[in-house]
Amino acid sequence: MGNRIAFGGALALAVTFFGAGVEASDRSYDFGYFLDPNYRGGETSRLQAAEIAAPSAYQPAAPMAIAPITDNRSYGFERFFNEPHPFAGNGYQAGGAQPPARLGLAATGTDYGASQVPNRQPVLRTTVTPDSAIYRTAASTAPLDVAENSAAASSARPHASAGDDSFFDGFYVGFGIFGSYAWVDNVEVSGSTDVNRVHDQDEVAGNTISVGYSWAASGTPIRAELEGGIRYRYDRDLRADLPGVGTVEYKDNLATVYALANVYYDFDLGDGWRPFLGAGMGFARHWSDSTRRVTPGTTLVSEDTYKTDFIWTVGAGINYNWSENWGVGLNVRYIDLGSPENGPYVNGDKVTSDYASIDILLSLLYSF
Repeated sequence: MGNRIAFGGALALAVTFFGAGVEASDRSYDFGYFLDPNYRGGETSRLQAAEIAAPSAYQPAAPMAIAPITDNRSYGFERFFNEPHPFAGNGYQAGGAQPPARLGLAATGTDYGASQVPNRQPVLRTTVTPDSAIYRTAASTAPLDVAENSAAASSARPHASAGDDSFFDGFYVGFGIFGSYAWVDNVEVSGSTDVNRVHDQDEVAGNTISVGYSWAASGTPIRAELEGGIRYRYDRDLRADLPGVGTVEYKDNLATVYALANVYYDFDLGDGWRPFLGAGMGFARHWSDSTRRVTPGTTLVSEDTYKTDFIWTVGAGINYNWSENWGVGLNVRYIDLGSPENGPYVNGDKVTSDYASIDILLSLLYSF
Protein backbone atom coordinates (compact mmCIF):
# COMPACT_ATOMS: atom_id res chain seq x y z
CA MET A 1 0.00 0.00 0.00
CA GLY A 2 2.81 2.38 0.84
CA ASN A 3 4.55 1.52 -2.38
CA ARG A 4 1.50 2.43 -4.42
CA ILE A 5 1.28 5.79 -2.70
CA ALA A 6 4.98 6.52 -3.38
CA PHE A 7 4.70 5.59 -7.07
CA GLY A 8 1.64 7.76 -7.53
CA GLY A 9 3.33 10.72 -5.93
CA ALA A 10 6.38 10.40 -8.18
CA LEU A 11 4.21 10.18 -11.29
CA ALA A 12 2.26 13.28 -10.31
CA LEU A 13 5.50 15.19 -9.69
CA ALA A 14 6.89 14.25 -13.09
CA VAL A 15 3.70 15.29 -14.93
CA THR A 16 3.67 18.61 -13.07
CA PHE A 17 7.36 19.34 -13.95
CA PHE A 18 6.97 18.39 -17.59
CA GLY A 19 3.88 20.53 -18.00
CA ALA A 20 5.56 23.52 -16.43
CA GLY A 21 8.54 23.19 -18.79
CA VAL A 22 6.35 23.13 -21.85
CA GLU A 23 4.32 26.10 -20.67
CA ALA A 24 7.41 28.08 -19.86
CA SER A 25 8.86 27.71 -23.35
CA ASP A 26 7.52 25.75 -26.23
CA ARG A 27 10.92 26.34 -27.85
CA SER A 28 12.75 23.86 -25.62
CA TYR A 29 11.45 20.86 -27.52
CA ASP A 30 10.53 22.37 -30.87
CA PHE A 31 13.37 21.78 -33.46
CA GLY A 32 12.17 24.72 -35.53
CA TYR A 33 14.00 26.88 -33.00
CA PHE A 34 17.37 25.55 -34.08
CA LEU A 35 16.61 26.16 -37.75
CA ASP A 36 15.19 29.69 -37.51
CA PRO A 37 15.54 32.05 -34.55
CA ASN A 38 12.29 33.74 -35.64
CA TYR A 39 10.33 30.51 -35.57
CA ARG A 40 7.62 30.57 -32.87
CA GLY A 41 6.24 27.05 -33.24
CA GLY A 42 3.27 25.89 -31.16
CA GLU A 43 2.88 29.13 -29.26
CA THR A 44 1.37 30.81 -32.32
CA SER A 45 -2.13 29.55 -31.63
CA ARG A 46 -1.92 30.38 -27.96
CA LEU A 47 -0.53 33.88 -28.45
CA GLN A 48 -2.38 34.76 -31.65
CA ALA A 49 -5.15 36.62 -29.95
CA ALA A 50 -2.77 38.56 -27.70
CA GLU A 51 -0.55 39.51 -30.69
CA ILE A 52 -3.49 40.84 -32.60
CA ALA A 53 -4.57 42.84 -29.57
CA ALA A 54 -1.11 44.30 -28.89
CA PRO A 55 1.11 43.88 -31.97
CA SER A 56 3.90 46.09 -30.69
CA ALA A 57 4.50 43.71 -27.79
CA TYR A 58 4.82 40.68 -30.00
CA GLN A 59 7.14 41.75 -32.79
CA PRO A 60 9.29 39.04 -34.34
CA ALA A 61 12.67 38.70 -32.83
CA ALA A 62 15.54 40.36 -34.66
CA PRO A 63 17.69 38.06 -36.81
CA MET A 64 20.56 36.56 -35.03
CA ALA A 65 23.71 38.60 -35.63
CA ILE A 66 26.77 36.72 -36.77
CA ALA A 67 29.87 37.97 -35.12
CA PRO A 68 32.59 38.87 -37.66
CA ILE A 69 35.52 36.55 -37.91
CA THR A 70 38.59 38.48 -36.99
CA ASP A 71 41.08 35.91 -38.26
CA ASN A 72 39.57 34.37 -41.34
CA ARG A 73 42.90 32.82 -42.25
CA SER A 74 42.75 30.63 -39.11
CA TYR A 75 39.07 29.66 -38.73
CA GLY A 76 37.08 31.25 -41.57
CA PHE A 77 36.22 29.33 -44.73
CA GLU A 78 36.31 32.68 -46.55
CA ARG A 79 40.08 32.21 -46.86
CA PHE A 80 39.57 29.26 -49.19
CA PHE A 81 37.14 31.20 -51.38
CA ASN A 82 39.50 34.17 -51.74
CA GLU A 83 42.77 32.35 -52.32
CA PRO A 84 44.01 33.06 -55.90
CA HIS A 85 44.35 30.20 -58.35
CA PRO A 86 47.61 28.29 -57.75
CA PHE A 87 48.78 29.20 -61.27
CA ALA A 88 47.80 32.86 -61.06
CA GLY A 89 51.34 33.86 -60.14
CA ASN A 90 52.76 32.21 -63.31
CA GLY A 91 51.00 34.43 -65.79
CA TYR A 92 47.89 32.43 -66.64
CA GLN A 93 45.44 35.31 -66.16
CA ALA A 94 44.57 35.63 -69.88
CA GLY A 95 43.81 39.16 -70.96
CA GLY A 96 44.86 40.60 -67.59
CA ALA A 97 41.52 39.66 -65.92
CA GLN A 98 41.57 39.77 -62.09
CA PRO A 99 39.64 37.44 -59.70
CA PRO A 100 36.87 39.27 -57.81
CA ALA A 101 36.95 39.47 -54.02
CA ARG A 102 34.41 37.08 -52.48
CA LEU A 103 32.11 37.28 -49.46
CA GLY A 104 32.64 40.99 -49.18
CA LEU A 105 36.25 40.75 -48.05
CA ALA A 106 38.49 43.65 -48.91
CA ALA A 107 40.93 43.25 -51.80
CA THR A 108 44.01 43.52 -49.67
CA GLY A 109 47.26 41.69 -49.45
CA THR A 110 46.19 39.76 -46.31
CA ASP A 111 42.99 38.61 -48.01
CA TYR A 112 44.76 37.72 -51.28
CA GLY A 113 42.68 40.24 -53.20
CA ALA A 114 42.95 41.26 -56.84
CA SER A 115 45.88 43.57 -56.12
CA GLN A 116 48.05 40.55 -55.32
CA VAL A 117 47.46 38.85 -58.68
CA PRO A 118 50.10 39.88 -61.27
CA ASN A 119 48.93 41.05 -64.68
CA ARG A 120 50.68 38.63 -67.01
CA GLN A 121 49.97 37.37 -70.45
CA PRO A 122 51.47 34.45 -72.39
CA VAL A 123 53.62 35.62 -75.31
CA LEU A 124 54.72 33.49 -78.25
CA ARG A 125 58.43 33.56 -78.97
CA THR A 126 59.88 32.13 -82.14
CA THR A 127 63.27 31.33 -80.61
CA VAL A 128 63.88 30.06 -77.06
CA THR A 129 67.33 30.49 -75.62
CA PRO A 130 68.58 29.54 -72.13
CA ASP A 131 68.38 33.17 -71.02
CA SER A 132 64.99 33.94 -72.54
CA ALA A 133 61.59 33.45 -70.94
CA ILE A 134 58.60 31.91 -72.65
CA TYR A 135 56.26 34.32 -70.83
CA ARG A 136 56.84 38.05 -70.39
CA THR A 137 55.20 40.31 -67.87
CA ALA A 138 52.90 42.76 -69.67
CA ALA A 139 53.74 45.51 -67.19
CA SER A 140 57.42 45.37 -68.08
CA THR A 141 57.33 44.52 -71.78
CA ALA A 142 54.56 45.10 -74.27
CA PRO A 143 53.28 41.89 -75.91
CA LEU A 144 54.34 41.13 -79.45
CA ASP A 145 51.75 41.97 -82.07
CA VAL A 146 51.04 40.01 -85.23
CA ALA A 147 53.42 42.06 -87.39
CA GLU A 148 56.26 41.62 -84.91
CA ASN A 149 55.66 37.89 -84.74
CA SER A 150 55.61 37.74 -88.54
CA ALA A 151 58.88 39.66 -88.79
CA ALA A 152 60.49 37.40 -86.20
CA ALA A 153 59.30 34.33 -88.08
CA SER A 154 60.66 35.70 -91.34
CA SER A 155 64.05 36.44 -89.78
CA ALA A 156 64.16 32.88 -88.52
CA ARG A 157 63.56 31.70 -92.09
CA PRO A 158 65.87 33.87 -94.26
CA HIS A 159 64.86 32.13 -97.50
CA ALA A 160 61.12 32.41 -96.92
CA SER A 161 60.52 35.87 -98.37
CA ALA A 162 57.78 36.55 -100.86
CA GLY A 163 60.27 37.18 -103.66
CA ASP A 164 61.82 33.71 -103.30
CA ASP A 165 58.49 32.26 -104.38
CA SER A 166 59.03 33.51 -107.94
CA PHE A 167 61.49 32.05 -110.43
CA PHE A 168 61.91 35.50 -112.02
CA ASP A 169 62.96 37.25 -108.82
CA GLY A 170 66.13 39.26 -109.45
CA PHE A 171 65.67 39.35 -113.23
CA TYR A 172 65.09 42.56 -115.18
CA VAL A 173 64.63 43.66 -118.77
CA GLY A 174 65.63 46.92 -120.43
CA PHE A 175 64.72 48.79 -123.60
CA GLY A 176 67.07 51.55 -124.68
CA ILE A 177 67.94 54.12 -127.29
CA PHE A 178 71.33 55.69 -127.74
CA GLY A 179 73.15 58.35 -129.64
CA SER A 180 76.80 57.97 -130.52
CA TYR A 181 79.76 59.91 -131.64
CA ALA A 182 81.57 57.42 -133.91
CA TRP A 183 84.79 57.56 -135.82
CA VAL A 184 87.21 55.43 -137.79
CA ASP A 185 90.95 55.30 -137.43
CA ASN A 186 93.89 53.58 -139.09
CA VAL A 187 92.19 53.74 -142.49
CA GLU A 188 94.01 51.78 -145.19
CA VAL A 189 93.41 51.08 -148.88
CA SER A 190 95.34 48.16 -150.20
CA GLY A 191 97.76 49.16 -152.99
CA SER A 192 97.68 52.86 -152.07
CA THR A 193 100.02 54.96 -150.02
CA ASP A 194 98.02 58.19 -150.29
CA VAL A 195 94.61 58.05 -148.59
CA ASN A 196 92.56 61.17 -148.01
CA ARG A 197 89.82 60.77 -145.45
CA VAL A 198 87.02 63.07 -146.53
CA HIS A 199 84.50 62.05 -143.90
CA ASP A 200 85.61 59.77 -141.10
CA GLN A 201 83.45 60.94 -138.14
CA ASP A 202 79.70 60.66 -137.81
CA GLU A 203 76.78 60.64 -135.39
CA VAL A 204 75.04 57.30 -135.09
CA ALA A 205 71.78 56.26 -133.43
CA GLY A 206 70.63 52.83 -132.30
CA ASN A 207 68.37 50.68 -130.15
CA THR A 208 69.08 48.06 -127.50
CA ILE A 209 67.26 45.35 -125.59
CA SER A 210 68.72 43.67 -122.54
CA VAL A 211 67.98 40.94 -120.03
CA GLY A 212 69.84 40.84 -116.74
CA TYR A 213 69.99 39.40 -113.26
CA SER A 214 70.86 41.23 -110.04
CA TRP A 215 72.22 39.68 -106.85
CA ALA A 216 71.39 42.78 -104.79
CA ALA A 217 68.70 40.93 -102.79
CA SER A 218 71.35 38.56 -101.45
CA GLY A 219 73.67 41.43 -100.50
CA THR A 220 75.95 41.29 -103.55
CA PRO A 221 75.82 44.49 -105.66
CA ILE A 222 76.59 42.70 -108.94
CA ARG A 223 74.51 42.50 -112.11
CA ALA A 224 75.05 40.29 -115.15
CA GLU A 225 73.41 41.27 -118.41
CA LEU A 226 72.99 40.16 -122.01
CA GLU A 227 72.52 43.08 -124.40
CA GLY A 228 71.61 43.05 -128.04
CA GLY A 229 71.40 46.06 -130.31
CA ILE A 230 71.58 47.61 -133.71
CA ARG A 231 73.62 50.60 -134.85
CA TYR A 232 72.22 52.41 -137.84
CA ARG A 233 73.98 54.11 -140.69
CA TYR A 234 77.52 55.35 -140.29
CA ASP A 235 78.85 57.29 -143.30
CA ARG A 236 82.49 57.08 -144.23
CA ASP A 237 83.92 58.82 -147.32
CA LEU A 238 87.51 58.82 -148.54
CA ARG A 239 89.77 59.10 -151.55
CA ALA A 240 92.87 57.20 -152.48
CA ASP A 241 95.40 57.27 -155.33
CA LEU A 242 95.89 53.89 -156.93
CA PRO A 243 98.92 53.43 -159.22
CA GLY A 244 97.82 52.64 -162.78
CA VAL A 245 94.17 53.38 -161.92
CA GLY A 246 93.99 56.96 -160.78
CA THR A 247 92.07 58.62 -157.98
CA VAL A 248 89.35 56.46 -156.52
CA GLU A 249 86.45 57.62 -154.35
CA TYR A 250 84.92 55.29 -151.77
CA LYS A 251 81.57 55.95 -150.10
CA ASP A 252 80.51 53.59 -147.38
CA ASN A 253 77.29 53.21 -145.38
CA LEU A 254 77.98 50.97 -142.38
CA ALA A 255 75.38 49.29 -140.14
CA THR A 256 76.11 46.94 -137.23
CA VAL A 257 74.21 44.44 -135.13
CA TYR A 258 75.89 43.27 -131.95
CA ALA A 259 75.58 41.24 -128.76
CA LEU A 260 77.34 41.99 -125.48
CA ALA A 261 77.74 40.18 -122.17
CA ASN A 262 78.01 42.92 -119.53
CA VAL A 263 78.85 42.94 -115.83
CA TYR A 264 77.99 45.87 -113.55
CA TYR A 265 78.94 46.82 -110.03
CA ASP A 266 76.25 48.92 -108.30
CA PHE A 267 76.60 51.50 -105.53
CA ASP A 268 73.33 51.81 -103.61
CA LEU A 269 72.80 55.43 -102.50
CA GLY A 270 69.27 54.81 -101.23
CA ASP A 271 65.97 56.27 -102.40
CA GLY A 272 66.25 54.24 -105.61
CA TRP A 273 69.56 55.74 -106.85
CA ARG A 274 72.31 53.32 -107.88
CA PRO A 275 75.42 54.51 -109.73
CA PHE A 276 77.39 51.74 -111.40
CA LEU A 277 80.56 50.79 -113.24
CA GLY A 278 80.42 48.29 -116.06
CA ALA A 279 82.32 46.37 -118.69
CA GLY A 280 81.43 43.89 -121.38
CA MET A 281 82.52 41.96 -124.42
CA GLY A 282 80.86 40.31 -127.37
CA PHE A 283 80.59 40.16 -131.15
CA ALA A 284 79.43 42.49 -133.91
CA ARG A 285 78.28 41.77 -137.42
CA HIS A 286 79.06 44.66 -139.81
CA TRP A 287 77.31 45.27 -143.09
CA SER A 288 79.13 47.65 -145.44
CA ASP A 289 77.13 48.98 -148.39
CA SER A 290 79.70 50.87 -150.46
CA THR A 291 80.28 52.36 -153.88
CA ARG A 292 83.54 52.86 -155.78
CA ARG A 293 84.14 55.35 -158.58
CA VAL A 294 87.27 56.16 -160.48
CA THR A 295 87.49 59.89 -161.16
CA PRO A 296 86.94 61.78 -163.39
CA GLY A 297 84.72 58.96 -164.69
CA THR A 298 81.13 58.39 -163.70
CA THR A 299 81.11 54.60 -163.45
CA LEU A 300 80.04 53.40 -160.00
CA VAL A 301 80.77 49.94 -158.65
CA SER A 302 78.68 48.76 -155.70
CA GLU A 303 79.88 46.26 -153.18
CA ASP A 304 78.31 44.71 -150.08
CA THR A 305 80.70 43.37 -147.54
CA TYR A 306 79.99 41.50 -144.28
CA LYS A 307 82.37 40.92 -141.44
CA THR A 308 82.18 39.63 -137.85
CA ASP A 309 84.40 41.26 -135.23
CA PHE A 310 85.15 40.89 -131.53
CA ILE A 311 84.02 43.99 -129.58
CA TRP A 312 84.38 45.24 -126.00
CA THR A 313 83.14 48.11 -123.88
CA VAL A 314 83.69 49.95 -120.58
CA GLY A 315 81.47 52.58 -119.03
CA ALA A 316 79.68 54.09 -116.07
CA GLY A 317 76.19 55.29 -115.35
CA ILE A 318 73.34 55.53 -112.89
CA ASN A 319 69.97 53.84 -112.49
CA TYR A 320 66.95 55.23 -110.72
CA ASN A 321 63.95 53.18 -109.61
CA TRP A 322 60.81 55.24 -108.92
CA SER A 323 58.85 52.11 -107.92
CA GLU A 324 59.49 48.54 -106.92
CA ASN A 325 59.47 47.41 -110.57
CA TRP A 326 60.10 50.40 -112.83
CA GLY A 327 63.21 52.44 -113.35
CA VAL A 328 65.39 54.29 -115.82
CA GLY A 329 69.09 54.09 -116.54
CA LEU A 330 71.71 56.37 -118.06
CA ASN A 331 74.92 54.78 -119.31
CA VAL A 332 77.92 56.48 -120.93
CA ARG A 333 80.39 54.04 -122.45
CA TYR A 334 83.25 53.60 -124.85
CA ILE A 335 82.88 50.71 -127.29
CA ASP A 336 85.46 49.27 -129.64
CA LEU A 337 83.58 47.86 -132.65
CA GLY A 338 86.40 46.07 -134.41
CA SER A 339 87.65 46.63 -137.99
CA PRO A 340 84.97 46.65 -140.72
CA GLU A 341 86.05 46.25 -144.37
CA ASN A 342 84.98 47.23 -147.93
CA GLY A 343 85.98 45.16 -150.97
CA PRO A 344 87.89 43.79 -152.56
CA TYR A 345 86.85 45.58 -155.72
CA VAL A 346 87.61 44.88 -159.39
CA ASN A 347 91.21 45.98 -159.10
CA GLY A 348 91.75 44.03 -155.90
CA ASP A 349 91.68 47.13 -153.72
CA LYS A 350 90.15 46.82 -150.26
CA VAL A 351 89.42 49.39 -147.51
CA THR A 352 89.96 48.60 -143.82
CA SER A 353 89.70 50.78 -140.70
CA ASP A 354 89.24 50.64 -136.92
CA TYR A 355 85.75 51.57 -135.76
CA ALA A 356 84.94 53.01 -132.30
CA SER A 357 82.24 55.01 -130.59
CA ILE A 358 81.19 56.88 -127.47
CA ASP A 359 77.56 55.95 -126.66
CA ILE A 360 75.06 57.74 -124.45
CA LEU A 361 72.44 55.12 -123.65
CA LEU A 362 69.06 55.84 -122.06
CA SER A 363 67.12 52.76 -120.89
CA LEU A 364 63.71 51.95 -119.48
CA LEU A 365 64.04 49.13 -116.94
CA TYR A 366 61.52 46.68 -115.52
CA SER A 367 62.53 44.48 -112.58
CA PHE A 368 60.62 41.33 -111.64
